[in-house]
Amino acid sequence: MRSKFLKTAVTVLLVSGVLAGAAYAKKTGDANESSKTKPKSYIGIVEVAKDKVGDINTVDLKVGQKIKHTYHIALDEKGKELGQKMAGKRVDVKGMLSEKAGAEWLTITEYSAAPLKAKK
Repeated sequence: MRSKFLKTAVTVLLVSGVLAGAAYAKKTGDANESSKTKPKSYIGIVEVAKDKVGDINTVDLKVGQKIKHTYHIALDEKGKELGQKMAGKRVDVKGMLSEKAGAEWLTITEYSAAPLKAKK
């Protein structure tokens, strides 16, 4: 009788632990997913490449002074607008970062002119 009670108690504890662990994993997983989908801010100089006709081929955001890094801009409506209006300018870009074929791509959600840094 006592043995059956212990087996039942252990089974209930194990099932409770598994369910609690699954609930915790889902909760923290959801938090990690929301941080991945939240737009982030990047500040840099917009570089644009055009074809012979004058159409925009690529838009890149160059960031960093000592360690330079390039983000490719997705050429959707906002990306093309950024290239047309802000070429050669320092901007604050908010967007979603993704990786494709080893390159980092930004899909722009909004942008604005960024003030120039004061030289030290």
